Amino acid sequence: MLGVSRIDQEARREYVALFNAGTSAARVTLATATGPTSWTVLLGSPTVEGALTVTVPPLSSVLLRAEAQIPLRAPAKPALKVAGDDLSDLWRLSATVPGTPVSVSFAVLRKGKRWQRLGVDDSPPYRVFLDPRRFRKGEPVHLVAIARALDGQVEVSKVMPFTVGRR
Repeated sequence: MLGVSRIDQEARREYVALFNAGTSAARVTLATATGPTSWTVLLGSPTVEGALTVTVPPLSSVLLRAEAQIPLRAPAKPALKVAGDDLSDLWRLSATVPGTPVSVSFAVLRKGKRWQRLGVDDSPPYRVFLDPRRFRKGEPVHLVAIARALDGQVEVSKVMPFTVGRR
């Protein structure tokens, strides 16, 4: 069973897609960004119960849309971390932002330059990757994470000094 939640930011509606590649029905209970609401079935023939418990028939897919809009809330201040990526020679920048759905932009400041966006992630775990080969060995930089809520409100992490080294 694979499940994906996506948010239409303009409509503030959450969609949940579920895929069951098994030969028997699969049941899953999901925590959603919308919270308690009813769900409209747009595709498939699932059984939907309670907040969001779904039984997906075998070898099928389901698409659901939340009836309620996601409430507008200010984002929390992101907590930025940098660590070596487990699967590559890149540095992993990650941000923890509890609460309301957000998108998180990550940026780097190099000496004598302007802030440059490294990337944007719109679903947790929020992260981007920094390639050390694009920097001088031992180059000092500053990093930041910017959380943007559905209504455009932003919160910015503390600026983090970082020395880019090879992994």
